[in-house]
Amino acid sequence: MLGTLATIELFNNEFSKGAVSFKALADRRSDLLGPTHPNTIMSRSNEAFCLGNTGEIDEAVAIYSNLLPTMRDALPAGDPLTMNALIRSGLLLAERGESAAAEARIREGVIGLDRSMQNAPGFWKAIDDIRSKLAEHPGLLERLDLPVRDSTVAKVKTP
Repeated sequence: MLGTLATIELFNNEFSKGAVSFKALADRRSDLLGPTHPNTIMSRSNEAFCLGNTGEIDEAVAIYSNLLPTMRDALPAGDPLTMNALIRSGLLLAERGESAAAEARIREGVIGLDRSMQNAPGFWKAIDDIRSKLAEHPGLLERLDLPVRDSTVAKVKTP
């Protein structure tokens, strides 16, 4: 029931409520399933997403930073949930003015998505969303050299 409520709040853009509900859900799932269970990880990631959307950037970045090592250990390499968390946390870091850290996370996330999901539904929307959110950071956006829709092979610069 709590999972349904949290999801409804997320889809209705009720991010403050969603953050509280996803925290409670993640805590409960951690107790029942363990902190490395994919359902626990997803709930914790959604908590961070909701917090970021309420302006609680520092708290959201802290959750993502604590969660990313668990994601890398517990989920398959290149898992879209991990790649998404890298990109989301990178966007939040960019908002905080931490462009080097933002660039590293976004680059890793985009490379992972590019390898695993280029032909999947939603890939190009995600890339367009990243471009839109980084519009205020043109230098960072240029350095990332995000995949281009009309190319046959998407390119992502490597450091």
